[in-house]
Amino acid sequence: MITSENFYDMTVPEHNYQQLLNEELFKINADPRFPILAKKRVEFSKKYILELNTLLGISGPASSIAISDENHERLVELKKLTGDSFKKELVRLTVESDQQFVGFHVNAISSEGAKDLALREWARQKLPMLTENLSEIQTLH
Repeated sequence: MITSENFYDMTVPEHNYQQLLNEELFKINADPRFPILAKKRVEFSKKYILELNTLLGISGPASSIAISDENHERLVELKKLTGDSFKKELVRLTVESDQQFVGFHVNAISSEGAKDLALREWARQKLPMLTENLSEIQTLH
C-alpha cells in the first residue's frame, strides 16, 4: 500500500521535472504546437499541485522539492543539444516523464494502491488528463 507521503515523495519531484521540461517546450517557437501545448501543461500542473497539496494538507511550496539526480542529468544533457536533436530529445524526455507520472497514478488506484481512499479517488480523477497529456506530447514526435 502506498501512503500519502510516499505518493507525494514520488510525484512531486517528477512534477517539478515536468515543469522544467515545459519551460523548454515554450522555447520552441518554430512550431506553434510546442508553446500551445506547454501553456496547457503548465496550467494543468499548477492546478494539479494545488489540489494535491490541499488534499494532503501540505502548505509548503512544491517547487522547493528537488528533482532526481537522474532527471537533473537528463536536463543538462538536453541543453547541450540544438535544433531538431534538441526537439526530438525534449519530446522523448517529456513522453518518458509522462509515462512515469501515469504509472504513479495507476499504482495509486490499484487494489494495492493508496491507503487513503480520498487520494486514490483523486488519482483516478487525474488519470484521464494525464493520459491526454501523454497522447498530446506523443503527437509531436
